[in-house]
Amino acid sequence: MLFFALLDFVYCVGLMTRPRPYAGVYASAAHVVPLWVWAYLWAAVGIILFVGAFSRGQDTWAFVAAMALKMLWGSLGFFAWINGDDPFGYLWAVVWFGFAYLVHTIAGGIPTSPGRER
Repeated sequence: MLFFALLDFVYCVGLMTRPRPYAGVYASAAHVVPLWVWAYLWAAVGIILFVGAFSRGQDTWAFVAAMALKMLWGSLGFFAWINGDDPFGYLWAVVWFGFAYLVHTIAGGIPTSPGRER
């Protein structure tokens, strides 16, 4: 979980220092909200992950936040590719969806309902 916290903090800094003009997925993301808002979102998830790494048994929300942000970021890439804003948006989507799946796997997947075994 600390790895993902570090990843999110580094990505936050990258978004804060991204030079203009924005291109590709960054331009698409900036059309939704300014990149500094995205940066603060990445920082917030990084903080949640950092705290979650040290709260034993109470890390579910940290994993959910990490997966949700990475799925959202991957979706931006996918839609940038579909809209023709970034010809490599599909690659962006695959990478971030892959990170979301990695978080899901590390978290232990989706728990089964009581009385039902895998």
